[in-house]
Amino acid sequence: MTTLHDIATLTLHKYYGDYFFPEDDSGFTGEFLVPGFPVETLSVKARENTISVSATPNESMAAKNRIGFEVTYSFADYADVSKVKAELNLGVLTVFIPKKKDSGYSKVAIKT
Repeated sequence: MTTLHDIATLTLHKYYGDYFFPEDDSGFTGEFLVPGFPVETLSVKARENTISVSATPNESMAAKNRIGFEVTYSFADYADVSKVKAELNLGVLTVFIPKKKDSGYSKVAIKT
């Protein structure tokens, strides 16, 4: 049986390859497909450089054999996990972790 976690993992692999939270200049963004999950059944927890995302089916969902998931990701020390933002829109949970303002890292231009 394919679980919601499998679907989320396959979807993320389809769009992002092995990078579940692709990085851009502002931070890291991950998307999770959670159709039918009410916001109160979703959880995003931040601790140190780690983010945990979970979806727990409520009683009516469990009666319909809906299965939840829990995944944990670790980030580089320049990710500002204390300022994580999460938004649920049309069955997609988007989680954004900004980069620290003064990370000590700078982008180096490569000349060709």
